[in-house]
Amino acid sequence: MEERLSQLGTQRIESSTGTGLAVYNVSRRLTLMYGIGASLEIKSSEHIGTEVKFLIPPASASGRSDQ
Repeated sequence: MEERLSQLGTQRIESSTGTGLAVYNVSRRLTLMYGIGASLEIKSSEHIGTEVKFLIPPASASGRSDQ
């Protein structure tokens, strides 16, 4: 499971329930809009749940994150 979680957001993943394309797209859009400091983290524990974090760096004086 850890290996699949590490792949989410970095590449398209084939599965029986979906392609993983949406998670990949969200991750790429974060990077494109906010630079390399932005990221998507996913942590999952069986029978407990899944936690998703969007990390966005602080905006610069121009109103956009430094890229």
